[in-house]
Amino acid sequence: MEREIEARRPAQSNSDGLSKTAKVFFGLNIFQVIAIGGIQSAMIAFGNFTFVSKGGLGPGRRVYMALFLLAVLYSCFLCLFAVKRQNFLEILAFVLQNYAYIIYSGIQGKFLPYYSTSRNTMAFID
Repeated sequence: MEREIEARRPAQSNSDGLSKTAKVFFGLNIFQVIAIGGIQSAMIAFGNFTFVSKGGLGPGRRVYMALFLLAVLYSCFLCLFAVKRQNFLEILAFVLQNYAYIIYSGIQGKFLPYYSTSRNTMAFID
């Protein structure tokens, strides 16, 4: 007497690959990782991380920037798993994580003049 109720699922593709929408979504994520990775790497390489008393950002700021870079790289894997499994909650988590990246990038943008090695030549602003 027990009936099996099937959950409504998206149509499965015939191929083992990703759908066109999933490929575009993942491609945009790869672009984001490359863009943010390049900017963060440049900021880490050329930033003024001397002590705050000497006009720099402090040596600990480099660690925060490296952790942010690793978090962006992790989002690439989160995106791949979300589109591969077609899991709505993982896609929602990915979108919320990207909003957090935008907010943190805005905070970092406020300090861009301090990332120059010389206080007089704002390298990232000019």
